[in-house]
Amino acid sequence: MPRGGQNIKPVEDHIKKGNYRPSRHKERAVTKVVATIPDAPEHFSAQLSKMWVRVCGWLKDNGVLGEEDFYTVQLYCEAYETKERARISMDGKEVVNGKLNPWFKVQMEANKTLTQLGDRLGFSAKARAGIKVTNKQPDQDDALTALLKASMANNGQG
Repeated sequence: MPRGGQNIKPVEDHIKKGNYRPSRHKERAVTKVVATIPDAPEHFSAQLSKMWVRVCGWLKDNGVLGEEDFYTVQLYCEAYETKERARISMDGKEVVNGKLNPWFKVQMEANKTLTQLGDRLGFSAKARAGIKVTNKQPDQDDALTALLKASMANNGQG
């Protein structure tokens, strides 16, 4: 049976609504955040390196930049470069000699790739809703555990 995915909500929303189920919600993707932005891959041009810093900076500022994101960020930057090259090569002409400009197709494919990778990186509100981040020390209770304990205590279960 296919599972949801279109309606990903943060665990905290499920707790607030009273429909939190550990069997479904406790295994949300967890990432350990990275404190600094790494250098861009060596083969990146100056423009791509700026894009790398911009994308990694956005992820870092939102507390979701993890080591596992670096390859996806690399692919995102490369797709962006492909889109820009196609746009420049197209020179504003979607049709050439009565046919669809081949660069237009390249640009459209790059846009699809950017959208897919952007969703993986949390560039939309829906995608961000399914991301859980941990910055805690191993011996500290996280906010979710504290919230569950408080909720159980208020209901006389703890």
